[in-house]
Amino acid sequence: MAIKVTGTTVINDSREFENISDVDQVVRKPTITSPTAAETDVDTTPTITGSEYSAVFANGTRDYREFQIDLASGDFSSPIVSEQVNADSFTVSSAFSFETEHKVRIRDVDTNGVTSEFSDVVSFTTGGPLDILGSSTCGGFYMGTICAASTCYYLIVAPNATGCNCCAWKTSLTPTSGADSFVDGFANTYTALNNSTHPAGNWAATRTINGFSDWYLPARSEIEVFYNNGGGGGAGDPLPSGEDFLEALYWSSTHGLDNSGDAVCLEFGFATRISKGSQRRVRAVRRVPV
Repeated sequence: MAIKVTGTTVINDSREFENISDVDQVVRKPTITSPTAAETDVDTTPTITGSEYSAVFANGTRDYREFQIDLASGDFSSPIVSEQVNADSFTVSSAFSFETEHKVRIRDVDTNGVTSEFSDVVSFTTGGPLDILGSSTCGGFYMGTICAASTCYYLIVAPNATGCNCCAWKTSLTPTSGADSFVDGFANTYTALNNSTHPAGNWAATRTINGFSDWYLPARSEIEVFYNNGGGGGAGDPLPSGEDFLEALYWSSTHGLDNSGDAVCLEFGFATRISKGSQRRVRAVRRVPV
C-alpha cells in the first residue's frame, strides 16, 4: 500500500479509506532553518539547524536526526559529513575549507524505525579567513575591525604562546606624549611607546610572530572590540581553545590623559586607569587594511 501524507491527511494511492494501524508513526519531512539558502560567509564549523521534530500525530518519538553535508559537486552518495544526533541542531567539529560551497540535507528517524523524507537541499558557502571571527590568519586570529585615521582595518590578535606577556606600561610615572588615541593603537605604539622606557608597547612592537613584525599594543577601543566579539571565553567564544583573553587586566596603548602617572587598562571590557609602573598583561595585535 502506498501512503501519501499531505498536511495531516493520510490517503492511499487508490483514494479509498483504509485501516492504517501505524499512521501515528508517520514522520514529517523537516526543513533546514540555518544556514539559509545560498548563505555566504558561513562559519567553517557551521551549526546546521532544522525545524523541530514532528510526527503527523502526537505519538511519535525521535530516535535521531541524520545530518548529511556534501560539497556542491557531490550527490550525497559519500557525504563529507554524516552524523546521527537526537537534536534539532548539529555543529560540525572539523573545519571546512574557506570560501567553499557545500550543501546539506536532514531527515528524522523515530524510535520505531520510521524515517521521514530528506529535507530540501540547502546550499551555503563558507567565508574567508577575514570574514569569520576566530579564524587563524595573518599571523594570529581575526577578531574584528576598527577604523582609524580614515582607514578601516581587520584586527589580528597574536597567539597567546608568543604574543602575550606581563610587564609595566612605563618605567616612570611621567607624561607620555603621542599615545592618546582610543582607536589607533598602531600610532600610539610606533609614535610614543616603541622604546625602552615603555616596556609594554616596546615589547609588542619588537615581536616577530609567524613571520610578521608589525605588532603593536592595542588602543582602548580595540581591546573593547575583542571583548564585544567574545574573546573572553564562554558561550559563543570564537577563539580556538587556549587563545582566549583571561579575566585579567590588559594594558592598552592609550595614555591616562588627565593623569600623567596612569594609562588605560581593561579587565576585559571594564576600563580603568592603572599606575604605569604596575605589572599587567600585554597582548600583541596587528592590523590589515580592509
